[in-house]
This record gives sequence, C-alpha cells and structure tokens, in this order.
Amino acid sequence: MRSGISCFNSHLWCKNMTRFWPVWTCCGLFWMLALPLQFLVRAGRSDNPAAELAELARDVTDTLSLGAAFSFLFGICAAMAVFSYLFNSRSACMMHSLPLDRRALFVTNYLSGLSFLLLPNLAVSVLTLLVEAAYGCLNPGAVLTWLAVQSATALFFYSFAVFCAMFTGNTFALPAFYVILNFLCQAVYSLLTGVLSLLLYGSWGLGGGLAAAVDWLTPLVRLSEACGAYLREDGTELVRTLNRPGDAAVYAAAGVVLAGLALAVYRRRQIESAGDVVAVAVVRPVFRYGVALCAGLAFGSYTSALLDLYEALPLSLFVILWAVIGYFVAEMLLQKSFRVWKRWKGAAVLACLLAVLFTAVELDWFGYETRVPAPEQVQSVRVLNLDGAPYDSAGQFAQLTDPRDIAQAVELHRAIVEQRNRDSRWRDNTMDVDFVYTLTDGSTLHRHYDAVPVCQDDLDTPGSAARAAQQLLDNRDYVRLLYRLDDYQGQRLVEASLERVWSEAAGYYDELTLDASSAQLNRLWQAVLRDFDEGNLGVRYLFDNSLERRANTYTADLCFLWAVEKESGLPRTQYAQSAGARAGLDLSRFCITLTPRAEHTLAVLEELGALDGVTLRTHLDEE
Repeated sequence: MRSGISCFNSHLWCKNMTRFWPVWTCCGLFWMLALPLQFLVRAGRSDNPAAELAELARDVTDTLSLGAAFSFLFGICAAMAVFSYLFNSRSACMMHSLPLDRRALFVTNYLSGLSFLLLPNLAVSVLTLLVEAAYGCLNPGAVLTWLAVQSATALFFYSFAVFCAMFTGNTFALPAFYVILNFLCQAVYSLLTGVLSLLLYGSWGLGGGLAAAVDWLTPLVRLSEACGAYLREDGTELVRTLNRPGDAAVYAAAGVVLAGLALAVYRRRQIESAGDVVAVAVVRPVFRYGVALCAGLAFGSYTSALLDLYEALPLSLFVILWAVIGYFVAEMLLQKSFRVWKRWKGAAVLACLLAVLFTAVELDWFGYETRVPAPEQVQSVRVLNLDGAPYDSAGQFAQLTDPRDIAQAVELHRAIVEQRNRDSRWRDNTMDVDFVYTLTDGSTLHRHYDAVPVCQDDLDTPGSAARAAQQLLDNRDYVRLLYRLDDYQGQRLVEASLERVWSEAAGYYDELTLDASSAQLNRLWQAVLRDFDEGNLGVRYLFDNSLERRANTYTADLCFLWAVEKESGLPRTQYAQSAGARAGLDLSRFCITLTPRAEHTLAVLEELGALDGVTLRTHLDEE
C-alpha cells in the first residue's frame, strides 16, 4: 500500500526552478565563461590547441579558490529565493496552507535551492569534458575534482544560509546574519585578544586549541585557503593540486548536518514570526546579549583607540557603555519599537556583570599576571624575540632544555613580572620577549611581553629585568642556539663576502665577494667557529647604543652562502646575481658581525687578501 505522505513535491520544485531562473542562470553563465567557453577561446587563438587545452585542463583547479567565494555569494541568494515566503505573513500562510506537511515543504524548497547550484556545476563539467574530448586532451580527473569540491562548498554555504533563514523572518536580517556568522568567531577572537592584551600583563591571546577552532569556524577563509591550488613536484613533472581537499569534505558533511538542524527548527517555527528579526523565541536572549557584547568589544576598543586611552579603566568603561547601548539596540530590533527603556533591568545586570569581570581581570584575581613556573616544573622553554644587538643572522628564538638555561629564562620572566608597574618613562630602551613553556605535566604556558622598559643603570642591579636579560644574552649556549651554528654542519659552502667595509679608494662603504677556494672558505668558517667558541664573535648587547657595543663591534658583517638540504629547516634565500646561485641549489645565507677581538677570523681574512684596501671601522669610529 502506498504511503499518503511524501517528502518531495515535484510541482513545487518545478515552480521554484521557473520562478527563480535568474539565480541558476547566473550561476551557470559564470562557470560557462570560466571553463568551457574559455577553453574554446584559447583553443581558437592557439597554433597548438591541444597543448593549450591540456595546460588549461591541468590548471582547472585554480578556479576553486574563487569558487569558494562564489558559493558563499550564491548560497545566500538561493536560500533567500526559495525561503522568501517566510519573510511575509501572507506568503507564509499561503505556503503552509498547501496540502504538504512541513517536512515535505522544507525538503522540496531546500532541494530546489540546492539544484540552483549543483545542476549548473554538472552541466558545466559535462561541457568542459566534451570540449576537451573534441581537441583530444581529455582530463576527467581535474574536471571531476573541480565538480566535487565546488559542489561541496556550494552544499555547505547553501545549507548554512538555510540554517540562518530558519531563525529570522526578516528579509534584510537573513543576509546580515549569514555574513556576520561566517566571520563572527574570528572577529570576536581578535577583539578579545586585543582587549586582554591591554588588561592582562603578558597576555598573548586566548590560547590553547581555540585558534584552530576559530579557523574552522571561519569557513569562507578556510575554504578559500583549502581550495587554493599549488604546484607539487611529482618526479619530473609539476602537478597542480589542492592545498587541503579534505576540508571541503568536512564542510560538506557539516552542510548535511546543518540542513537536518534547519529542518528540526522549521518544523517548530511559528508562522506568525514572519517579519520578526529573530523568529525563534529561545534564541532571542542569545541575540540580545550577543549583540550587546559584540558592540561593547568592537566599539569600546575603537573608542579607546580613537581617544588614545589604553589604560584599563577607560577601556573597561567604554566597553560597558557600548555594551549597554548594544543591548538597547538589540531590544529595539526585537520589539520593532523605540520604546524599550523599560528593559533597563537587563542592561543594568549586564553592566554589573561586565564591571565585576573587568575588576577581576584588572586585580588579577586568578593569578594570571604573576604566574611564573618554578624551574623544576619546566621541561623546556622557548624564548622568542630576545636577540639584542648587533643585527646579523642571530635568530629570534632559542629552545632551552638545560636546567641552568631554563633557570636563567625563568629568572628573566620573574624580573619582568615584578617590575610590571614600573614607570616606562624611566628607560633607555625597550625589549620584546615571549616565553613558551612546556611543563613537566605536559601542559604549556605562553606569555608575551611587549615594550618592556629597561635601563642601563639596572645592568648591575640584582633582580632587574635588564640584568637578567643581559645574563641570558651572555649565555653562550643560548647565543649558539640563536645563530643555529650546529645546523650548518654537513652543508656545503658556496661563497663568502664582506658587507659594509670602508673602501679607502672609493670613500664609502662597500661589499666585497671573497675570491677563495672551497678549502679556503672552510678554513674561514672554522676560524669563525673558533672565535665564537672563545667568545670573540657573536657577543650580544641588550642596549644598541651602549659604549661597549659601539666600541667592540665593527660595522662589517662576514656573510656565507650555503647550499643546504631541503629538509634542513634553515632559512632560504636566493641571489640571482650570485656566483653560487646555480640551478637546483637551495641557498641559505648566514652573516655574523665582525669584532676587533676575532683574531682567528681576521687572520684568515688577511691571508686571503680580503682586507687589502679596506678598513674595518667600529661604530665608535663613525662618530
């Protein structure tokens, strides 16, 4: 016996297809121009159409990054078209009076809108394959990959737009909700990170796996990156492939889930909600307080920046003020009236809660600012940005695992925390430093300190940040890690040069490439390593303008060009003019500032004749 209940109505589907033909027509025309018509035009202009089309066929995935934005746009257009009856009371009553239950009505309209996006994709794929076959360059793999990924992104964005449509009865609210929710997590994450960095000393963000979650919850950005094409070396051929094709599959599955949730909401939606900004009663408090908090964070931060008031008190007051304003604006949208002042109790509760929260953060009730792990609790610590002067190839981070080195890093961290309330006007310099701890219990701790004030007079003061920082810069193990000297073992030297040496004949600073054999280059490198081990090279100074720094470092840098393995992790560089820039070589450049004490290195340079006609000047000599 046949069932009397149907989940799909073909007449309604056909009606939607004919009524909203501009949506799927524009969709089809766009991809017709991008793929098969472009193939035909390029083939007609080429002397070798088969080769031209074969190259185009390999590069067809290039359009998928743009295709994510296309699906984002047409997804909301299709949803607004097929569910437009929800935004007008008469249309809603008429549609729900049809001899169709809500499930059949939803499924038919949902599949109608999805057809606007998927059927043009299928037609374009078939036409592209026919053009390729006509010219003898059939590449079904690339076209089918395009069809699958483009359809997956279309499924997700359309389902997300339909899901948003179930919660509103207002024509203008739907696209607003759709766009905002696509970027809401990233915007709120950035705002919270900025506010916390001003309120919490040492804060670097919300941390943990939240950044990865925010990335997934910003679908347009992630899909655009995931669907971007890049060249992958496959033997002797460069193959164009997608960055992360699995992401499209994940979002497609999420689209199916969103469609199911949209159906569940639709079956309980009140017809009388047509015209309301928020059509589902249980979501209205979320909308009310969500708008308030987002308005407080966004406009409060903007007002603070506009007035150049970054202190905790004015920032907190601005956030609370704008949150209250946002609360009443949300209430006006919900009530469709300006007479909302009787709702002041909710605004007062919100203001009080925010005031308590800001007080807790400012007074550090949770011990965030003062938390410094004990050295015995630390398995390793990565110190970033503390490299000092001079400005050569010393890197910006070092991973410390030795207990003595860890103790020095912890001492610096503690000194920075203890002087956090110090007046920054009394300083000779500022330093930036990050600490990323891996603790013995497996957890991590990250602190970021920006523009920490330091004074030269504090270099001899026990417990000061300046003294602790200079002690760490004096640690030769730490400095060796900054320069990554051990990573160059086993690599091949290509050439060496001197930069910023004073030319007596020319009367200006010049750059000289050393005319040396491979054996001489290696002997020069060994001299550099010996001077480094003896503390004659690689000396770091916290204060760039200190007398000791200006008197004990030359303006000249000794630079080496290495041919390195691809897996070495060393920084790459490329010099088209360089004698060592040969095809197939990955090049890495290393520079170290010369000093008057580097006797072994200077002796080898003298033997090579590199110092003939030039003078090595200290920074003090320039004054």
